[in-house]
Amino acid sequence: MASLSTPTNTAEILAGFRAKPLSELETIFMSAAPLAYPVPGNYAGTWLKRIENSGTYKPFNLISQWLMFEITPFGITFSADNTGIWYFFNPSLAAGNFVMQNGPSLWRDTQAVALNYETAKLPGFVRGILYDEIKVLGPDHALGIGGFKGPAGDGDNFFFLLTRV
Repeated sequence: MASLSTPTNTAEILAGFRAKPLSELETIFMSAAPLAYPVPGNYAGTWLKRIENSGTYKPFNLISQWLMFEITPFGITFSADNTGIWYFFNPSLAAGNFVMQNGPSLWRDTQAVALNYETAKLPGFVRGILYDEIKVLGPDHALGIGGFKGPAGDGDNFFFLLTRV
């Protein structure tokens, strides 16, 4: 697993990740660390940075991601059976379930844990476009790229950090 540097205080870790330039987030995500599933539990999400590409600035992507991730508290509950569910505000407001799968990243030349929403209890048009990837950084954190199914430069729209709570 990729490791976090010395801060152990959650606020310090969050501040450190928010301050990282996009290039450093890319480097961390591209690390050749062993691929692992996250430790089961609830993780609070933190919006980090928009990825500069044409897909990010499509009106639907820009508005929906700003509304649902930049300004709305979000998180994920990971389960031991390699499934999970996104939530907004708190885990009782579950929004979209997924199945995790280790493998090649859709967007980067690395291995990642894909969050596959194709069996989610969501409207069909939503299930067909949702896609995220994460890299576990340690027992309490994962770095993710959020967006929509599509090639690099179109589907990969923002970085986020997950912190186990």
